[in-house]
Amino acid sequence: MKSIIAFLISSELTSTSVRYNEQFCLVNGCLLDLFIRKQLRDRGIITSSTNRNSAHFRLIEPVSLTDDFSTWTYDQWRGIFDLELAPHGTNARFPTRWSLADNARIHCLINNYDSMGTKSSSSFNDRPRTGSLDVFVGDVCAHENNGPANAWLDALHQEDIRTYQDLTNLRPTEWDNIRKLTVNAKKILKAALDRERENVDGDRRRSTACDLNPEGDDQIIHNNISKYIE
Repeated sequence: MKSIIAFLISSELTSTSVRYNEQFCLVNGCLLDLFIRKQLRDRGIITSSTNRNSAHFRLIEPVSLTDDFSTWTYDQWRGIFDLELAPHGTNARFPTRWSLADNARIHCLINNYDSMGTKSSSSFNDRPRTGSLDVFVGDVCAHENNGPANAWLDALHQEDIRTYQDLTNLRPTEWDNIRKLTVNAKKILKAALDRERENVDGDRRRSTACDLNPEGDDQIIHNNISKYIE
């Protein structure tokens, strides 16, 4: 099981009851409240743009480095949960420049993956779909909060790359020959491909572990989490 924790920011008071898939208000001074405030205070003034971090803000981004061999990714959350901030109430987007006020209340919403890996709602960190090249590129761009999906697809189509499998089979030299894609676009797409390969390998290992342990770890984790939030 993987939890998606979304924090919604406002200056209004709300209930402090805690239920999955229901919004509640973090208690001022609790561990999560202190952690979020410390992270935002250290960042100072946050700049949001139209296409990035305007509607969702990831508090701690994973580290992703690409070298001559492949892409190396480090997730500080270890895949246990995702954490993102979003405007609260009627506010659809963050201001262009903003910081968290000392008296702001932080509302929390916890969604869970079920044992089949499906989600009760969408997440800023959703895995891209791989059914076709179009949906993969579209999901990657949506994850990055930018809008060049059509331009990226046009550049790939010009090189006769039309399926997700075509993209996964590209060699490093073939990536270099896609002239219409910017360096950053290639980095983003290659990093997304590498993450998906790692996710597929992880799914395969978890499936094997579930076969060996019919009860599964998901129920154990769920029971442990429940003890802490009830």
